Parts: sequence; C-alpha cells; structure tokens
Amino acid sequence: MRVLALLMRPLDNQTIRFIFAGGVAACIYFAVIYVFLILGIASWLSALLAYLVAFLIGYTAHKYFTFQSRSSHSTSLPRYAVLQIGSAAIAALSASGAERLGLTHPLMVSLLSTVFLGTVSFVASSKWVFSK
Repeated sequence: MRVLALLMRPLDNQTIRFIFAGGVAACIYFAVIYVFLILGIASWLSALLAYLVAFLIGYTAHKYFTFQSRSSHSTSLPRYAVLQIGSAAIAALSASGAERLGLTHPLMVSLLSTVFLGTVSFVASSKWVFSK
C-alpha cells in the first residue's frame, strides 16, 4: 500500500494532473483523426470530429480530475469553449511570433508555441474556467 501511495503522490500536484489530462486529450485527438483519415473521411471533417471528441474528453478530465471543480456545467463549459477558441488564436499568434523573432526551425516554433499555450491554458483554466 505504501508503494501505491508513493506512485500516486505526483497526482497530488495540479500541474502534473493538467499535463497528464492534456496529454491524454492530445493523444486521443491524434488517434481519432488518424482513424478517420484511414477510413477515408475528408481531412477537414476528420480534424473537426477529432477535435470535438478531444474537447469533450479534455473538458471532463480537467473539470473532474485536474481541477476537481464543483462549478456548474452551465458556467464552466462555455468558459472552456471560449478558452479553446482563444487557445487556437494564441497558438497561431505564438507560432507567428516565434517566426518573427527569427526562430524558424519547426522544433523551436513547436516548443515555444506549446509552452506558451500550455501556460496560458493552465492559468486561465485554474483561475477562471474551473475556479472554485
């Protein structure tokens, strides 16, 4: 039992839970879009449907696992939707900003965009979307 407690200790940290839940949602997005594309579904529709699945899983995981929020769905779900729309804009702007700074290597653009977006998403989720 003590070993299990030690293994579960990192999950006491909200940041670790955020990274885990977000990672799961991203992996699900990847898997769903991949399967849809293999099935011959149009790429735009595959991306849209996969995003919808990942959105619902991400919302649920962050609400109940990451932030353990007691806020009503009527409050947190619209806020989460606004955050996701804003996150798409932030992703585009941060990638563009990295290029304007002369960082054109795909790895650097990806890293900067991901770190910036993750930070904004975590702060907005914890302070606004799922605030207690």
